[in-house]
Amino acid sequence: MITVREERMGGHFVKYHLDELPSYAVLHRFTAPDHGDPHDHPFDADSLIISGGYVEEVYELDGSMTVHHRKSGDRVHNAAGKIHRIVELPEGDCLTLFVPGPHVQKSGFYQFRPDGAWQRRWDEQEWSRLSIVFR
Repeated sequence: MITVREERMGGHFVKYHLDELPSYAVLHRFTAPDHGDPHDHPFDADSLIISGGYVEEVYELDGSMTVHHRKSGDRVHNAAGKIHRIVELPEGDCLTLFVPGPHVQKSGFYQFRPDGAWQRRWDEQEWSRLSIVFR
């Protein structure tokens, strides 16, 4: 029997933890895009889009950004340091199977300002400028 634990991450994002499955699988349900600062994760993870899809912005520390259109059936690998956010849900909502790996870093949020890239770890209040300076 699989135990499902619901964890609400806000009004638009719910995690369903599937504790008995290998690799600690989690279902992610998104009902709205993420309009907050781009973020990274504390672990590498693989994701399978079960239904719906999303548009993802992926950032580099130099401030450059690429846009990826993900659809149902796509498999996506997210390295721990991948800075990203979901900016559109073309079908209204999205369900993914998310399988995280071991913890490798503290996750954080990013801002790309005229004077460079800034970071705030999830458990900190203050922003700090990274060594990257935009030209």
